Amino acid sequence: MAAADSRSLVAVDPTEANKEKYTCVVRDETHSGSDHHSTTFSIAFDAFVSYLCAETANRLSYEEKTFLLVWEKPSNDEVVLDWESTQNLKDLGLGGKLNRFIVREKDGNPPVKIKHPIQESSQNSDTSQTKTSATSTARTAYNSNNNYSETTYATVTAWDEPTTGYVGLVNQAMTCYLNSLLQSLYMTPEFRNALYGWKPEPQEEEEEEKNIPLQLQKLFVQLQTSGKRSVETTDVTRSFGWDSSEAWQQHDVQELCRVMFDALEQKWTRTDKANLINQLYQGKMQDYVKCHNCGYESVREATYLDIALDIKPFGAKKTCESVEEALEVFITPETLNGTNQYYCDKCEKKCDADKGLKFMSFPYLLTLQLKRFEFDYQTLGRIKLNDKMTFPDCLNLNKFLSRKGQDAPALARIKRTQSMREDDGHVEITDDKDQGNEKDQDLDQASDSAAAAAAAAAAARVGADSVTENCSRDPNNAAAATSASPVVSFSDTSPFVGDDTAAAENNDDDQAVAKGPFFYELFSIMVHSGSAIGGHYYAYIKSFADGKWFCFNDQSVTSVSGKTVRILHLFVSQASWEDIKKKTFGGIDQSSSYYYSSAYSSSANAYMLMYRQKNDDSPFERDFLTSEDFPTHIRRMQDRVKEKEEHEKKQKEIDKSLCKLKLYCHHPKAKKPRDNKFEIHEGKTLKEATEDAWKLLVLDEHVPLECCRLIRYDDFYESLDQSYDETEELLPVGKLFGGPKSFYQFDLLLETKESGDVFKTYKRGGVTLKVHLVDLDDETVSESRIIRANASETVSEVTKAVATTFNVPHEKMRLCFEASFRDVIPLNSPEREIKSEGFYKVGRMFAEAKGEEDAKPFIDSKLFKIASEYVNSIQLSVQYHYVDEDDEDVNEKEAGERKSGVKHFKVRVDRRMTMQKFKQDKMSSLIGLEPENFRVYRCYGNNQEYEVVRLDDTMTMFPEDGAVVIRPGRALKAGELRVKIHSFTLNEPEPMKFMFDWIIVKGRKVADYKRELAKELERRKIDAPLERLRLRKKSWQSPGTVFLDDHVFTDDVQLYNNFDMLYEILPEPEPMKSPNQLSLYVRRWRPSTLTLDPLEELIIDFSSPKKLKEKISLLSEIPLDQVEFAKGRGYFPCDVSVLEIQEDMNWNPTVTSLNAWPLYIHDDGVVVFYRDRTEKAMELSDERRKEIQKEETAKYAKATGRYHRKEKALKIYTESSSRQSPAPAPSSPPSSANNAKST
Repeated sequence: MAAADSRSLVAVDPTEANKEKYTCVVRDETHSGSDHHSTTFSIAFDAFVSYLCAETANRLSYEEKTFLLVWEKPSNDEVVLDWESTQNLKDLGLGGKLNRFIVREKDGNPPVKIKHPIQESSQNSDTSQTKTSATSTARTAYNSNNNYSETTYATVTAWDEPTTGYVGLVNQAMTCYLNSLLQSLYMTPEFRNALYGWKPEPQEEEEEEKNIPLQLQKLFVQLQTSGKRSVETTDVTRSFGWDSSEAWQQHDVQELCRVMFDALEQKWTRTDKANLINQLYQGKMQDYVKCHNCGYESVREATYLDIALDIKPFGAKKTCESVEEALEVFITPETLNGTNQYYCDKCEKKCDADKGLKFMSFPYLLTLQLKRFEFDYQTLGRIKLNDKMTFPDCLNLNKFLSRKGQDAPALARIKRTQSMREDDGHVEITDDKDQGNEKDQDLDQASDSAAAAAAAAAAARVGADSVTENCSRDPNNAAAATSASPVVSFSDTSPFVGDDTAAAENNDDDQAVAKGPFFYELFSIMVHSGSAIGGHYYAYIKSFADGKWFCFNDQSVTSVSGKTVRILHLFVSQASWEDIKKKTFGGIDQSSSYYYSSAYSSSANAYMLMYRQKNDDSPFERDFLTSEDFPTHIRRMQDRVKEKEEHEKKQKEIDKSLCKLKLYCHHPKAKKPRDNKFEIHEGKTLKEATEDAWKLLVLDEHVPLECCRLIRYDDFYESLDQSYDETEELLPVGKLFGGPKSFYQFDLLLETKESGDVFKTYKRGGVTLKVHLVDLDDETVSESRIIRANASETVSEVTKAVATTFNVPHEKMRLCFEASFRDVIPLNSPEREIKSEGFYKVGRMFAEAKGEEDAKPFIDSKLFKIASEYVNSIQLSVQYHYVDEDDEDVNEKEAGERKSGVKHFKVRVDRRMTMQKFKQDKMSSLIGLEPENFRVYRCYGNNQEYEVVRLDDTMTMFPEDGAVVIRPGRALKAGELRVKIHSFTLNEPEPMKFMFDWIIVKGRKVADYKRELAKELERRKIDAPLERLRLRKKSWQSPGTVFLDDHVFTDDVQLYNNFDMLYEILPEPEPMKSPNQLSLYVRRWRPSTLTLDPLEELIIDFSSPKKLKEKISLLSEIPLDQVEFAKGRGYFPCDVSVLEIQEDMNWNPTVTSLNAWPLYIHDDGVVVFYRDRTEKAMELSDERRKEIQKEETAKYAKATGRYHRKEKALKIYTESSSRQSPAPAPSSPPSSANNAKST
């Protein structure tokens, strides 16, 4: 997941990035924090040891000199570093570029944590909100000159204290879109306070798990009062009716907002919050059609909860550069004319008309969606538009409000609340209900200047001032501030400026709207980082308590400021909010060398904006409720949340005292190894821990406790590392194991013994031997037995131990062992120590006690043969897909007519065995088929099967317990290849279909196989006359090279196993006779009807574009000088939108050869479009254009749908619905169906 960090830092010394550096990996082995964590960072070679210690303290948020920092040398020696040392790291002896360090307790006391102030609510002191530790501030740094970046990573847990006063949200998997929206709603005082004001009924509290507003209340209380760094959202998603799989679904944040608001409205039905969403987020608009002939206007009123703005309007060549420009495009009407005329009831005939939208009012909380996703007809997929679109901190929407047709009550309210009196630049808001006609006269006299000011304000949208308006300035001075801008005259069709007559009659209206209430301040920017196929959401949100911006990125919440801070000896400057906001506009990042605009582009830019109306007379509470002002039911919820957190914290403290290991045991009854997680308190003795392990593994019924002990064990090597004596069994496990940890470098084994036996002592550094006894007569190898030996023991001593274990004489015993690369080496020197023979930790031995082959060289002995076969053997899991055993001809009968099933075998084979020998010696007798009558497939983890056809390959291709599939059927012989035969039919919706497998012998001609193929097709009741049958290569999704009759396979036609080949039944005898000919497919484009003719084959034997035109002219009867052609793009049949083919194709390229760029026509199967250049294109209305676009989108989505993962619809399940009947998202005219996916 790509996520931008708001803490972009610029180092004062740009040369810092060029110094050679060590990478330091610091592992915290103390238990003072919430969890054992680590951090990784880089440090210069010439840095002091004292700087490394101080940097580690900052990274882990510990006070300096309260812990020991230990350097873990490559030799496993440890060096405790001096906090005061001025020795540089290079002189200290750090080696390589990666060095490891350990943080340990000092004098038995844990490190002291740096205390960060925790802000209970967003209204507390400014310093507590913005105070960020040096650790979090220094994690990302880059040099602005060379774009050098260095990132350090630290494990952050939910219980780490928040450093900004705000709490993050844990990303369940792909729920960043949910986290961004929830944080934006939480930081909206009006929504948060209203949510707190809703009191559930008693029965609703009992069913709180499914109650969406109740779970939101609980989450908001956690965000406001929790001492954690981040909290979970699982309770909220569970109330949505989601299961764990929903967390792995990518969804669009705007879609979630609409669906969640609808679910809340359903829940709040018949309560005092029933209309809350509409009061906060709903605006009004009109969908109108106005007749050009009589001026009659047909109007339909509608409401909206958000406005979806086009980045690139439909049919436009350029994108909108600002939100204001996109709003103008949104309300600009389209003209209905030509075949798309409007039937006017008043004129009683079809007339030209304007169709568009008018804003009647804007909501208190304005949500804007920037439509950055669209369908690309070239790639036939969705792409993301990363183009730049600016948006202001303050947005004046009064100029976009419709004057004509505005309802009288709304206008009266605007006029009543906005009587303005200018006094030295200050605007006073008063109630004008007692001022009567005097006020109206003033407005009449000012009508002209007001209209001009409104026009100038609209024109200022393209200026820089409109983007950077100062929100501290009174909103009603915004129009006056732009009076110096050039006056723009609007067209008669503008929906927010009436004609001169109307303006003269509605001066009061114009003046009131020009200085209206719809002036907004930006407070949330939801950013999508990534491409159209996936990405990540995070949000920049402004706190209304102090006006400061913060970056909410899942668990991380960071302050956004432009301050210079000191981190140890280095001064760094944080990027300013203005610089960060500009990056969210989109467009090419000037600091980067790359910009991606394809379907796989990746860029971070604003996707959803939230504005709040600047209205001091708002009926809503604009300040956050503090915990002291919580309603009674919220206080009770806060107490429950606090009680739960305290319980979790206590459990966390208990977990800090637990030693967590993996426990193993070879069960004496089941004779199988078993393992389990083992958690033991650090204060328990090893003897008590042994009893707990004995009970955990349920051995009390099989082995008495006194016959069990815990030893140190290494599961990876299956090595017995160390046993503990009677004194150590009385010590606490915390002391024995090095303190409580979540991870240890060793495991535990519960070792058992028979009554009367004595446990052996295992010292550190010993060797665990797995010894097999070999019977030369039966040529068998016994199960291994474990013998623990010291590395200093001699071969003679080990021989005696082996003899004792197997109860055989040792005088004639011979030993050999498995060395590197599965070699078997004899142990011929009785007095040599086993460590000198190459043993380390573990080893495998083979013993033979009869001594009958002493005279033979070891390499010629039976012992060597048997041991070598054993170490080189592997076990395979075989699946045999059998058919009726009485069915002799397995190739001729249809599969449906045979009895079939699957048999499973476990087969041990020598990995040096060839496939031929495996089939003949192992499988043939086992399944009852000759080797040539069955095929062997290697099966991979994703259940893909690949046939093994090279019989001289060895079994080394299979891993231990690898999967092998055996299927009856004609096996390949030497010189044979199996190919896949597909049918190819021109102008079919699905032109290529797989038919069957076919065997080809190298060196035979194409004509021979055409005859055999014709017979096979005839057997399958397919009419395929030999003279009209063609074979050709299948190149991915396109037809490729045509094979001529005299071509020889593997000589002229390069084949390989599973080669894809097409057969085609032509309408006429084969016209291709020479390898110099090319088979093209041509298709005529008819602009006058917006249609494409069917594909036709064209055989050429030249490379001249002029001759190609001549051929097309003869075929189509278009005059030669009017023929234009273009090469198709993509794979066959090169589908292209009829809306784009006329302009977007490279028609009539200037080339001298068909094999030159941009044509590159040098193989069969290329699609060429052609047209008559004098044929005029059909004129389309916008409505018809949209219909065609919709039809093509559906067509291409169906055609390409099988290549894309099916996306699951976003649904929230309420009590009135079930998982079979989801709560649908409400529809509104301005809303968008764009889907920006998140991860």
